[in-house]
Amino acid sequence: MCAGISYYTYTLFQKFSPLGFMMMIPAAILFFQCLWWIVNPFAMIFENRLEIKYSMFSGREIYFTDIKKITENKRGKLFVVYTDDEAEPLNLFGIRTSHLSLLKSEMEKQIAANLQKQ
Repeated sequence: MCAGISYYTYTLFQKFSPLGFMMMIPAAILFFQCLWWIVNPFAMIFENRLEIKYSMFSGREIYFTDIKKITENKRGKLFVVYTDDEAEPLNLFGIRTSHLSLLKSEMEKQIAANLQKQ
């Protein structure tokens, strides 16, 4: 839809139509919304795993069966401690710092629930 409206706006500009200027606003809004959707990172918590999408095209899955606990350092960076006591920092570039505590608490709930199942 974004590509269609953008192309239509481009053809109107080629014809020097005044409608092109009116179509430019919705085309620009749709373009930035589409770009935001493609490159905006997010994290989704499922019953058995955490899925971190750095963009629409790349992501990572961490399974709760492999995690022992979640720790946080003084700077607020989250670390995953696996069952073999190996710690790995979570790369959460782009995720709001206000959402990190919520992510940590939800992950701790899922880890506790998973440990009870085992």
